[in-house]
Amino acid sequence: MANKTILQEVERFCSDAFQPSKVLSEFFTDSELAELQQLQAKTGSLISGEPID
Repeated sequence: MANKTILQEVERFCSDAFQPSKVLSEFFTDSELAELQQLQAKTGSLISGEPID
């Protein structure tokens, strides 16, 4: 039972943590995010850094 609970928590964390659009939506519109993703796919670029509070 504990393993199932831990697995569910890890899956929930991963689904939240690895969706950059949740963070970037504060700064970009949906169409700008789509363009950014296309640019990243074309150039192989990444966004990195630490959030600023």
